Amino acid sequence: FYYHELLLHKEHHVYTQNIQRDPELIAEIFANSSYAGGASGLPEGIDINTIIAAGKINGYRKVPHTYNQYLLRYLDLWGYLKAKFIKLILCALGTPVDYSSKEWLLPVNPGSPSLRGTPAHRLKIDARHQLIITLFLIPSFAICFGVDSLFLIWLLPALVGPAPLYFCQLHEHAACDLDPQNGLANTRTTITNPIIAFVMWNMNFHAEHHLYTTIPFHNLPKAHSYLRPHLKHISTDGYIGVHLKTLRYWISDQRDALQSAVNNITNKKRAE
Repeated sequence: FYYHELLLHKEHHVYTQNIQRDPELIAEIFANSSYAGGASGLPEGIDINTIIAAGKINGYRKVPHTYNQYLLRYLDLWGYLKAKFIKLILCALGTPVDYSSKEWLLPVNPGSPSLRGTPAHRLKIDARHQLIITLFLIPSFAICFGVDSLFLIWLLPALVGPAPLYFCQLHEHAACDLDPQNGLANTRTTITNPIIAFVMWNMNFHAEHHLYTTIPFHNLPKAHSYLRPHLKHISTDGYIGVHLKTLRYWISDQRDALQSAVNNITNKKRAE
């Protein structure tokens, strides 16, 4: 809902790839569910120190930890909708949650939901407004246009939409540097065909979008022409190329880097 996305997406832009402040990264790593609702979470024995250690050798890729997790991003159709619903209900009840839809994992205190002006209070009020509007619109739409239209226009897209959306969003920070200070290296731009770029509002030029958020979407290709020589991560083989790299290299690279980090940390503790 509006204020939730306004609050957390701003944090994502300000603290991109910061393990302790980026809401997308935090949900992806620690919450056993990604911000997109699919299965994620850390393998057993992995903690934040392991991620930081793997990140220092550029081993953390921000991709699913296993191939099963990757498949669940497309097969768990109910997961995304359920996460959205739980997030809305909890915030409306005065329990702020982040993209995990389970708890507030960010280090910034959202404040008391009963204290006017705090993020927790604004989340509560905005969630309640959203629920009231939704509960009014659903039966109204069904009465005016029929239950079949409600299913085709609202429920079905809500169920199947996240899968193609994830397909186009995985690239954004996958295999990029865990460096919140370097916008030229912590976000990926992917060159794709004009039709997909149009549908995605040119968000394939994601590094440009993160560097200069006020550039309107229709000018991002022009921004790319100036910034391209300076960007570290550019995929010229489209979204399919990104996913092929994910399946062929990045999932296994990430697993190996995390295991190596675990071994190094364990050996240091033993040496002490």
